[in-house]
Amino acid sequence: MCRLSGFLIMVLALASCREQPVTNEAMSPPIVTLDSVSSGTTRTLRSLSFPSADTGYCVGDSGALLRTYNAGSSWNFSTIEPGRLNSAFFWSDTEGLIGGQFFTLHTRNGLASWDSVHVDGVVYSFGGSPNGWLLAGLHEQGGWVIASSDSGRSWNAMYRCYRVGPLSLCWVLGRLELRPSRLVGKLPRELSTCGASGLMGRWHKI
Repeated sequence: MCRLSGFLIMVLALASCREQPVTNEAMSPPIVTLDSVSSGTTRTLRSLSFPSADTGYCVGDSGALLRTYNAGSSWNFSTIEPGRLNSAFFWSDTEGLIGGQFFTLHTRNGLASWDSVHVDGVVYSFGGSPNGWLLAGLHEQGGWVIASSDSGRSWNAMYRCYRVGPLSLCWVLGRLELRPSRLVGKLPRELSTCGASGLMGRWHKI
């Protein structure tokens, strides 16, 4: 009898737990306020890179370049190479890459000066590591992924898209990623990227 009573108590306890509704408050994400910050320009801004908590770079159309040294509270606007700048990838406060239309810019001094390298396509994204392989995604003749082993001072075509169409499949719009084990040494035979309209691209080494 005691065992039966204990069993009934356990069943009733479980039933009471199941009847507890999940409140919206428990499921709701925290409320985040968005403060508008003046950028100093009305040009379209396309890429943002923060190599540290305080220092950040932003690039966009017509050579727009913005820098912050106070975690984005304010931005300094300037222009560099003409044309649209699509991607910024900085791995320290002073060194990084910017990709545009048929060129990449590599700087070691926070863009006080830079080396411009011609590439055969429009650079949409960067990925990898400056201590191993750097990757850049291009849109030209169906799409290419180029690679650099010298921090972006020179580039070689390394991957091409498995399929020619649709072209959006070969646009490397999202950031390129390599697994940590692939950052140093040989590049993998295949690579995956994300593109427009929810499509994923598979690439193979040429």
